[in-house]
Amino acid sequence: MKSSDLLTPLLVFFILTGCSSRGITPSASNCYGNGQPGCEQYWGGGKPKLVTIDPPVTDEFIRKFKIPSKEKYINRSEVYVFKRWSKPGTSKLEKEKALLECGSGEYLNDHGYQHMKNTSLEDYNAGLIRIQRCMLQDGFRYLGKFEPCSGHNPPSSCQIAAPARDLNTRVNSQYCVANAYIDACQPQSIERILATDKCQKSPYLYFCQPSYYGIDICERYPKSENCQPEQDTITQEKPNSGSSTYLPQSRSVDMTNQLQRNVQNQNNRQMNDMLRNVAPR
Repeated sequence: MKSSDLLTPLLVFFILTGCSSRGITPSASNCYGNGQPGCEQYWGGGKPKLVTIDPPVTDEFIRKFKIPSKEKYINRSEVYVFKRWSKPGTSKLEKEKALLECGSGEYLNDHGYQHMKNTSLEDYNAGLIRIQRCMLQDGFRYLGKFEPCSGHNPPSSCQIAAPARDLNTRVNSQYCVANAYIDACQPQSIERILATDKCQKSPYLYFCQPSYYGIDICERYPKSENCQPEQDTITQEKPNSGSSTYLPQSRSVDMTNQLQRNVQNQNNRQMNDMLRNVAPR
């Protein structure tokens, strides 16, 4: 074995032992080994878990991404993100659907920036309160920090009856019309899916194929991480005030690659059949 082959594992070993000896707090950025003390939450089944680290919402962050309102952005991030909610037995995908059925789609389309620009802070927060109360009524537990109704002088919107989840609110929201191909927005008509900008620009994508939408995604891939039910035991940990505006897509990279290969193989078979039919005998 070449000496260079030993260099990488030795470096990793020294980094791990050095971190533990200096008492560095374990985090997603320095937990590299399975079984490393304090890193249990970043590993599962012998494999590292995917951890999303939210950037802090600083004034520089607001300027960099041209966000219309820092306060509105933070409040929205504390309500519409699926990880702010917990309900044992409920999957990530079901949380996304619940939030959309409670009205979060109004805050998602075009990153929600136009809604920030055109809505007063009072009305903006009132909509978030309705989403929050709808989720609580449906049995979810809130883990975020947006709690305007718990103060001494709560806004009038706190007195409005909590709305119920509504399927039409989800599938017909501007967000789901513009992104009709994503799992959280199903069921959608093929016509609406093919009319999206994504499928207009790239009609060969696997989710733009009519045959793809015959089966529910969690029936097709029941072991997908996004379809796994939440465990009964949860640890309530207040998240940071910032959060990414990115709504994760509910398909893994491996699943995407497999589906694209399936579509390509089908196209190849059709092409071969056509060539056999027109070839001279």
